[in-house]
Amino acid sequence: MKGAVDTNVPIVANGRDGIYSPECRKACIKALTEMVRNGVAVLDSGRHMLKEYRTHLNQDGQPGVGDQFYQHVPRNFANPRRVRQVDAPCDPDGHVIDFPKDPALASFDPSDRVCATVAMKSGAPVLNAVDSDWWDHDVALKRNGIDVVFLCGRVPGKGR
Repeated sequence: MKGAVDTNVPIVANGRDGIYSPECRKACIKALTEMVRNGVAVLDSGRHMLKEYRTHLNQDGQPGVGDQFYQHVPRNFANPRRVRQVDAPCDPDGHVIDFPKDPALASFDPSDRVCATVAMKSGAPVLNAVDSDWWDHDVALKRNGIDVVFLCGRVPGKGR
């Protein structure tokens, strides 16, 4: 498995922040377990995604599966067989420079743009659990070369 993991996937795997089915949580656990054992996590070389993980995940104590994924990524950041780094530079205001200029993506969540750009530039999919913004923009994302794997199917409401 290879992919850019949206922060909501490890959060759901940990069983936190929201209402989702047990099947959704199991799908997230399975995807992250496979990613840690045999996969390649795709992240931005500027560590913006890693910073977002750090905001929502725990690197200490008894970790959940999402936290184990978070521990795995920095330990392997320089190992291209486990973590692929992709340039996704930001301007001084924090906007991702290479994010598609498609008007249909103008309302796409700015906090998800690094992850989307990493996926676009690497050809790897984004793994999403419960963030409806990926669903809402799926057609435009696909049109711009960004594929999304929806681990939990369509989930109503705005998530992380």
